[in-house]
Amino acid sequence: MAAAIRKEINNGPLVIKQTREKGHARVIALVTQLCLLMFTLLLTTGATRDGNWDDFIFWCRYGTVVAIASILLYAAVVGRFMTPMMLVMLSFVSFQFGIPILYGFIGDFTNWYVQSLQTSYLVAGTAFTVVCMQAFVLGASFAHQRKSLGRKPNALISSVWLSDSRAVTKIAAIGFVAMGIVAFPRAIMFLKTSLVSGIRGARAAYELGGIENIARGLFVPFGLILLVYLPKGRNRNLVFAVLALYSLLAAFSGDRTEGLTLMTVLVFYLFGNGTSIRSSIVKSMGIFMALLAITWMLVFIASARVGGSTSGISIGDSIVSALNEMGFNSLTIGFQMSITNSVSYGLGYLSSLSSLIPTSLDFFGFKTITDAINPVNQYYEVMGYRYNWASFGLGYSLVAESYSNFGYFGWVAIALLGALVEKLMGWNGNARFERYLSLVFLWSFLTLPRRSTAWLVNSFEWNLLFMALILWLWYKLYSTRRPAITCGQKGGTAQ
Repeated sequence: MAAAIRKEINNGPLVIKQTREKGHARVIALVTQLCLLMFTLLLTTGATRDGNWDDFIFWCRYGTVVAIASILLYAAVVGRFMTPMMLVMLSFVSFQFGIPILYGFIGDFTNWYVQSLQTSYLVAGTAFTVVCMQAFVLGASFAHQRKSLGRKPNALISSVWLSDSRAVTKIAAIGFVAMGIVAFPRAIMFLKTSLVSGIRGARAAYELGGIENIARGLFVPFGLILLVYLPKGRNRNLVFAVLALYSLLAAFSGDRTEGLTLMTVLVFYLFGNGTSIRSSIVKSMGIFMALLAITWMLVFIASARVGGSTSGISIGDSIVSALNEMGFNSLTIGFQMSITNSVSYGLGYLSSLSSLIPTSLDFFGFKTITDAINPVNQYYEVMGYRYNWASFGLGYSLVAESYSNFGYFGWVAIALLGALVEKLMGWNGNARFERYLSLVFLWSFLTLPRRSTAWLVNSFEWNLLFMALILWLWYKLYSTRRPAITCGQKGGTAQ
């Protein structure tokens, strides 16, 4: 004991020096990001709806370089490369800038939907997206809080009812089985129907009802809680296998968004959440290789379902195809600019808060009122009227939503969203509920860039508020039968 104390005292100056060096690197990275954003804002002054095709190609190439630089600078701020927030940033770039990346660096690349946009809107939208990508990363960088021994733990995270592993795992197991009884058979029938009638036919046949919606919304969160609370062993491996099978059912049924996002979370859990692998470089490489495999699978499934050839699909081809498909929503901002006559000055964001109210409890019709000012509904309505091809799931865009609310100043809202997402995902403690929040919000936020703020509100409600309420109520019931028992065992990964 005395030797350990002497060693810690002797290493004290070295630790302080390393901490100061990391602090200096963080400041330099933040200042560099800020300067780069200011420079981009200056460049956009000449890109407001009067650009030509050469300007579009310039912004495609410049935006790609800036996106890479911003993500690397974020890694310098947090001191790690492969984090949940980093994966969300990569998703943001893929969804909001996938097609511009391909136009910028593949000379013969074409996308059919681009022809529906005037070049001026294409240039203005691409330039605005570049600003928003930087703002999103900058907001997250400023909001990030490094792990510190002196940091006071969050009051919620340190609650007794979240530390009682026996109580938590018991209610999570009950919830996982109960929700699975509804969610799993539906996933099997959905796959069976989609193979015969396609994804649209399956969605029409299995439109979610109240109970099914609850089961589908809570099945995965309960499973993730079990993964981080259960000790190593057969039970945790079984939960992992069930979640992996569920993700495969969703992916092969054509619902690749839900299926592949869960696969990505499980991959991150394996390599980045307490594995026996200590090298951060090896973990990052493992995650990177697995993400390439998931990307290839996305393209393979898409080709197989339409009767196309599945042989000879290379990793390079799959990346191009994935960026082309995911990047459809990089055009959303251009379409939004073409249909926006006036901004709502934040009313669109305010309408998103109505997502907190269940439809069955909306006795006063508040959701109906807010739907009238919801930019997503307006976008779908106008697009369906203007373009006969706009009959499929168009998705939306955080970038387009920010523009509809605040015009060219919408990037400020994107920066605040980046900070909020970082706060929800960037837990740096060792508490198991912190690890659960990182995983469950990664699952939810991987597709956030192609949605609206309402998706973030719903995720917060289901994954944090509802789950915390369930755990608290169960603990109150459970603790009346026995004294609270806290367990020091940590969750890890499937073996």
